[in-house]
Amino acid sequence: MPHYTLGLNSLIAIKLNHFPIPSLSADARIVSYCSGSFLLAAAGLLDGRRATAYWGSAAEMVARFPKVHVDPQVLYVDDGQILTAAVPTAINKIKTTL
Repeated sequence: MPHYTLGLNSLIAIKLNHFPIPSLSADARIVSYCSGSFLLAAAGLLDGRRATAYWGSAAEMVARFPKVHVDPQVLYVDDGQILTAAVPTAINKIKTTL
């Protein structure tokens, strides 16, 4: 059986085309972890916001999305309506803020 992998560009295109992210309502909260922040950034939801991503991909996120204030030194960022986590284990910390 052949093994196929999708590049990040393909994954973002598939997610945004098949699962469009609506604009945020006043009471909405969105949580992402690891490379999930790339999807939020591609949708424009992180423009002008502080966010984090997995340390191994943070430099790429900075290069791709200059409007996002990427902080690779933290486990998670709570920027009001949007919470981004660098690693899945940070979700436990985020649970206490929701």
